[in-house]
Amino acid sequence: MNRFSSERELINLLGEMRDEQLSPEKVRRLEELLIDHPERQRYYIEHAFLCTDLHFQYIGPTINDVMHTLGSQQDSSEELDFFRKVIEEDLALASSVIENKQEQTYAERKNYISKRLTRKNIFSFLLKAAAVLMFSLAMIYLDSLLKREKTKPQIVAMVSDSINAKWGNSASISPGSWLYADGMPLSLQEGLVKVRFDQGADVILEAPCEFKLLSTNKMNLNQGRLYAKVTPKGYGFTVVAPGCTIVDLGTEFGVIATTEGLSEAHVLEGQVELWEQTASGRNPTSYHLHKGQIGSFSREGKVHIESRPARSTAFIREIPQEITASIPGRILDLADIVGGGNGFGSGLLGWAIDPETGKQLDASLAAEWILERHRKEAKFGNGDYIPVTWSPYIDGVFIPHIENGEAQINSLGYRHSFTSFAGKFYCFAPVINGGFVNKNYSDPIVMQGITYGTKEHPAISLHSAMGITFDLQALRNHNPSLRISRFETLCGISETVANDKDWDRAGHGEVEFWIFLDNRLIEQFLLQEMDFRRIHLDIPEQTRFLTLSCTQGYSFEKDWSVFGRPVLILEPQK
Repeated sequence: MNRFSSERELINLLGEMRDEQLSPEKVRRLEELLIDHPERQRYYIEHAFLCTDLHFQYIGPTINDVMHTLGSQQDSSEELDFFRKVIEEDLALASSVIENKQEQTYAERKNYISKRLTRKNIFSFLLKAAAVLMFSLAMIYLDSLLKREKTKPQIVAMVSDSINAKWGNSASISPGSWLYADGMPLSLQEGLVKVRFDQGADVILEAPCEFKLLSTNKMNLNQGRLYAKVTPKGYGFTVVAPGCTIVDLGTEFGVIATTEGLSEAHVLEGQVELWEQTASGRNPTSYHLHKGQIGSFSREGKVHIESRPARSTAFIREIPQEITASIPGRILDLADIVGGGNGFGSGLLGWAIDPETGKQLDASLAAEWILERHRKEAKFGNGDYIPVTWSPYIDGVFIPHIENGEAQINSLGYRHSFTSFAGKFYCFAPVINGGFVNKNYSDPIVMQGITYGTKEHPAISLHSAMGITFDLQALRNHNPSLRISRFETLCGISETVANDKDWDRAGHGEVEFWIFLDNRLIEQFLLQEMDFRRIHLDIPEQTRFLTLSCTQGYSFEKDWSVFGRPVLILEPQK
């Protein structure tokens, strides 16, 4: 990842200016660094004074030495008078530029010096001229910067980091780029971007996202998702979203703005204050939210404060340092959603879903669940469909093995009859983001020589027999301006299943895979050990649900089934 230090760049540019090597492009960059930054402007002026003094010392005598020497020369009073007058005028010029009270042109200074030149000692004049010229040019340059500052948009933030970033409107933005409060909307089409506001807020934006910066401590989020971490210096950082305004009170929070005009504020740490956006003349209502609360607003003025805990994994809180399968705005990882994430890398590996209750399990609880299940007698499912309430993107889970009956596969009541070759045996592991093979969690998932269950090669483990249904419409709502074009995955049984020595009799792994779109069975196939099948499934625009399920084949052993790299391919709306 590229990192950026504006202070180091300023020092380098001043060095090039001193050596007369500053190109027009770098001159413009130096202007950007100085405008609206009083500390840097003061450093610039001090640098000019320092260079002047060093120049005298490099040539030989210091300023005091020159004054002493001139005092001992013939016509010294006139020399001293000239030198003092030049310095006094330069100091007056600097003061007038900074205070913007008056200005003195370079031509006027040149005319004054030329009138007195014939009366000067050449050596001493060169020493004085070097100092005067450098300082005068510095003051004139600063004068031009201050004049241009009045009309140029204010710099309010900087892009400090990004990954896979692609911008709309042919914008050329990269780590180190300054962002302006110029009223122009910015469109992040793909990837992640970290923006550092001058007043102390760090904001991570996930594509697709449309926003604009309003000041050093305020921004507008039209569509998309962001996470903000605010330092004490940035207290009061404000995000204006559809239907509401979110004001920081010393906190970490996330904001989601959907295409339907719905805004959500998730308080992850600290507190925020929410304000309704009301019609003119009506007093707005404010709401105070604490850690763990969610406030949602609609354009129609409907307000809802939820008591369910805000999920920290709903937002990406750090730019990833490693390669991931997901790319916000282009590739969405369903395994990451199983791990509690939003599909773009915020989920946790090893986290799982209990297929009997729908509850979220962390990695340690998932391992305990597997060990406990191996101690119990296997049984049939009861046909119940279990909603998953903690994730907006997972509709629910179910157990497809039902004796003489059909299993419900989504919340709209669609049912399907699943073949059960192996009777009542089912469900010796939960639905896992990644996971391992066998009850001891000792062998990783390997298919076609690649280890799955990582950020780069994600996987959903579905030990037979169980199913999970994803809500595609919820994913569309939280990924504005995109359409879900297709589903891709690699189906199979891990090659490491042969290492499982828990069975007394020899046997081979065998799993039947099922893939549904709404109530339509799209794929059904039987795979044994070392058999794999790649799926490229187009998804019609109106499809609401994607259901993935596995059941046992003719053998009921070693059926550790895997959906490797289960991703949705996203494309811009036509």
